[in-house]
Amino acid sequence: MDPMLKVDGNTWSKAQFASRMRMIGELEPCRSPEGHRYAIRLRDPVDILAAVIYFREHHASALLLHGDTPNDEAAAMAANAGCRALLLDSPMQALSLQFPEHGDRIPGYGASRSTFIRTLAEMERQFEPSLLQFSSGTTGDPKLISRAWSDIARETVSYNSSLAAAGGEPPLVLVPVSHSYGLITGVLAAWAREDIPHVVHTRNPKAALRHIRDNPDSIVYAVPFLYGLMDSLSKGEVRYRKAISSGAPLTESMLEKLRRAAGEVWQQYGCSEIGCISLKAGPVRPDEAGRPLAHLHVTSESLPEEHGEGAASSEVTAGELVARNGTQVVRTGDIGVITAGGELRVLGRLDDLINVSGQKVMPSEVERAIARIDGVREVVVYGAAHSVWGETVKAMIVADGKIGAEAVRAECSKLLPGYKVPSAVRLVDEIPRKTSGKISRRWLRKWEEEQ
Repeated sequence: MDPMLKVDGNTWSKAQFASRMRMIGELEPCRSPEGHRYAIRLRDPVDILAAVIYFREHHASALLLHGDTPNDEAAAMAANAGCRALLLDSPMQALSLQFPEHGDRIPGYGASRSTFIRTLAEMERQFEPSLLQFSSGTTGDPKLISRAWSDIARETVSYNSSLAAAGGEPPLVLVPVSHSYGLITGVLAAWAREDIPHVVHTRNPKAALRHIRDNPDSIVYAVPFLYGLMDSLSKGEVRYRKAISSGAPLTESMLEKLRRAAGEVWQQYGCSEIGCISLKAGPVRPDEAGRPLAHLHVTSESLPEEHGEGAASSEVTAGELVARNGTQVVRTGDIGVITAGGELRVLGRLDDLINVSGQKVMPSEVERAIARIDGVREVVVYGAAHSVWGETVKAMIVADGKIGAEAVRAECSKLLPGYKVPSAVRLVDEIPRKTSGKISRRWLRKWEEEQ
């Protein structure tokens, strides 16, 4: 057997993988895919990867959708993206997207059939075959993102150069391959360096922990929430040769736990629009994101006027990080600085900045202060509307039961200026997260307003 991929410990040979690709190519809408767009809403990682590679090799575009997306919603998203067909599983099928007759409105698209067909034809003429994704919607409504396969190829070359993993360290991918973190840096980059990626698809965290223990020489790809879960399940005994974290910033406590558990800790920073931006080996602070990949140029530029005026700390006066790949310019929406050594420090999101009577507050700064208080296990700080101050600072905390909300506020008063001290602290058993494991301050703010 010539192995190509492992999923939950089961090995797939190159011949088996090629057979899976042929099965997709035999589906009627997929027989001549060149120049068209296809949506992939599959659950099995082998099927997802086979579909991605099939469409890439046939110069078509592939839209990745989460495997749990309901069929009707997936079809509407695929139509909005101009897809010719939607791949579904149980059993494997390709659903041709049917549109109403001329003059009717297409649900979820807001245009007539004739307008849609003209727009679709223009999109297919204008854009290179690409990997398509909808943004997570953490800080705004999801938007369609297109990345040419040629750009992704350049990313994998630069990524492998920065990772300095020439071989012998196959990745153990604990994140979905329907997201670019798992797909591009976990699987495609491994194939580019001729390593065999091992995708952990099981949703049983204890089974995932067994895979970590059974593969001690792997590069582990996970998000901070999952690293925290593994630490909790193993009672701090889990060990990694190399642990890579991305998808959300590490907290100080999680970074310290990882540094104790791993021979090497890497923090990866990026965004859906341009992929992985930078890697940092051995971070000692959660905001350290490392040097940009070789094919990118990153600058820190002045904040928009509504964010930049009245800044009250050196962190808030930092600029917005802007990444350039040739002619492509991506404003990340992240506030950061570039050190004298050319490395990035990512301090937070522009959308998360809190304006208290003209004084700017970075949630991450308040979170670091609260995280140092004995008894605090996890914290998220977010803004809420205030009738007098415009906005106010609030905090949601998971604690060990030995500290109360007022005690947290009292400790904050010793560590922070008054306007940065949370006006309210809510103690919870668990901080709400999106299905991706990310915390959305935007959602928490909306929840506050509805209350």
